[in-house]
Amino acid sequence: MTVSGKGGTMTDGTQETTRATPEERRGDRRRFEQIAPDDLAAVLRRYDLGSVTNMTPFTRGSTRAPKLRLATDAGEFLLKCRAPGQDDPEAVAFTHGVQIHLQNHAFPTAGLIGTVPDKQSMVVHNDRTYEMFHFVEGDRYDGTEAGAVQAGMMLATLHRLLVDHRDSYDPPSLGYHMVPGFDRSVQGMPAKIHAAEPDTDEATISSTCEQLRKAYHVASGRVEAEGFAGWPLGLIHGDWHPGNLMFYAGQVTAVIDFDAVRLGPRMIDIANAALQFSMRRGGVDDLDQWPDDFRLEAIKGIVRGYLLCADPVLTRKELAAMPWLMIEATILESVATVAKTGTFAGIPGSSFLAMVQRKVVWLHDHAAEIPGLGGDAA
Repeated sequence: MTVSGKGGTMTDGTQETTRATPEERRGDRRRFEQIAPDDLAAVLRRYDLGSVTNMTPFTRGSTRAPKLRLATDAGEFLLKCRAPGQDDPEAVAFTHGVQIHLQNHAFPTAGLIGTVPDKQSMVVHNDRTYEMFHFVEGDRYDGTEAGAVQAGMMLATLHRLLVDHRDSYDPPSLGYHMVPGFDRSVQGMPAKIHAAEPDTDEATISSTCEQLRKAYHVASGRVEAEGFAGWPLGLIHGDWHPGNLMFYAGQVTAVIDFDAVRLGPRMIDIANAALQFSMRRGGVDDLDQWPDDFRLEAIKGIVRGYLLCADPVLTRKELAAMPWLMIEATILESVATVAKTGTFAGIPGSSFLAMVQRKVVWLHDHAAEIPGLGGDAA
């Protein structure tokens, strides 16, 4: 198969699967875009899938990236329409090249389906970019330390395999550490939230936002003090969370969603993985009942698994920065969404930020416990 806009060969047979997002587990209230029938027909004509016997909307991930699960004579597939702003063909080709490189090194990526007869890795139609993947059933992360170890090992393997990947495309490098414009986004949040919740006290909202702003800058300073600016850069996944890994019999069988691949220090991935795999959640209607704490055994599993496969081994300074990177990631993910609409996946922004603030306080108070959880470092 040719990566559109580039030369490359890939083998078929790997798998794409469902994605369990935090929004799904909380009870998703979002409205997803749909692929227009005429566009769908035009795109499907580019693939040799046989007769389509069933078609089901697949409501996971971004609401602006509609997906369809297809049952056909040739098997089951997932059709994805890239969200606007994430659909530049050159950028998509770069992520496809990353997946092909990993797949050619026996790494379990999602299997891209090529078009016919030209074997392109994507379809660009009416200014939208489409991808087709194999679809596979499987198990989600079970919340155990053993599962987190497997996720950490797979992340270290990905980083190691991407060291020698070369591409003419210049990937993005912005992550969640010291993001430009953060203060401006926070300053605009109270008005956005108040507009969505007119009965909520704006002074209380402003206080919560200010506490999060200060906590973000404290965490950023601690990360910088550990030498972040001098850490080596490499290609990272950018979105390593339980919904993007598929398990079977305790092993990771598929890694999906490479849309956020970027250039950055490996700890950006590791700290985010530790955060996402250790997060304790509750129901969408009782945010005040969400636990403040995180599963320390999951954090231990991520780091221990990474150390088993890391090359080079993690340094003590990298591990020391991890709790502070987790705080940055927690805050930025919330701010980036709430600052736009005043809500988070349909959840009132005031309630959501109050919950985030409690979790940030817990991470701050337990930061000293986190770096030593994973084992030995250089």
